[in-house]
Amino acid sequence: MVEFTGFEELKSTNGYLKNKVKSLDNSCLKPHFCITNHQTAGYGQRNKNWLSNSECLTFSVLLKVPVNLVDLDGLPLILGLTLIEGLSDRFEQDLFIKWPNDLYTTKGKFGGLLIEVVSYKPNYCWLIIGVGLNLSNNLELSGDSLAAPIDFLKSEVEFNLEILLVKLVERLINSCDNYSKNTFSQMHALYTKYDFFKLDQDVIVYDNQGFFKGKYKGLSATGAVRILQENKIITFRSGSVSIRPLEYYG
Repeated sequence: MVEFTGFEELKSTNGYLKNKVKSLDNSCLKPHFCITNHQTAGYGQRNKNWLSNSECLTFSVLLKVPVNLVDLDGLPLILGLTLIEGLSDRFEQDLFIKWPNDLYTTKGKFGGLLIEVVSYKPNYCWLIIGVGLNLSNNLELSGDSLAAPIDFLKSEVEFNLEILLVKLVERLINSCDNYSKNTFSQMHALYTKYDFFKLDQDVIVYDNQGFFKGKYKGLSATGAVRILQENKIITFRSGSVSIRPLEYYG
C-alpha cells in the first residue's frame, strides 16, 4: 500500500518527503507518493533549479529497495529505462537516456530523475525518487527545468494523464521491488538501445576538478560510464560528473 499526498503548489516534492522521513522512526517508514501541480523551489543534480507548472508531471516516491547501499549504482539507469519504456509506446518521438539521469527527445531534455538515499541498513535502502516530465507544448523554464516537451502523442483520444501517471508509478515500484546488484548487467543491451550517446562519440566530461575531452565507451556492467582519454579508460559512477557531446561546443 502506497500513501498518497497531493498539492496544488509545493516547494519540492523530494523536500516534502525528506521532511516526512525526518519526522518518523525508521521502523515506521512506508511507501509514499507525493505530487504537485506547481513546484516552486525544486532542485536537481548539482543544485540546479527544477521548476514545474501544471503542464508537467512532477512527483516523488518514497520506496524501499532490497539491496545494500553499495549496490545502488545501476538503479538510476534502471529507473530511467522504466520511465522510457513506459512512455515510448505513447509518443512518436524517439526517447533517450543521457547518463546518469536525464531523459531526452531529439529536441532536447524533457525529463529527469533525482534519487536521494534517506535511510539504509545492511540489506535495504529507503530512497526518494523525484521525477519531472514536461508534457507541455509551450513551457519555457530556467535552470535545470524541462524545456523540451514530448508533444507528439500517438493518439490524443487514448492519452490520459492520470492513467499514464499511475502506470509510471507502478513501473517504478516494480523496478525497485525487483532490483538487485545484477539487474543493470542483465539490461545492458536495452540501455544501449536508448543511450543518448553513441559509442566512440567525442564528449566533454565535467567534474569537480574541471573538464576534459574524451571518447564515449559505453557503460560498465554496474552502470559506470567509461571514457577513453589518452589511450586510457576512465570510469565514473555519477554524482557530480556530467557528460556532454563535444559538438555542442564546437
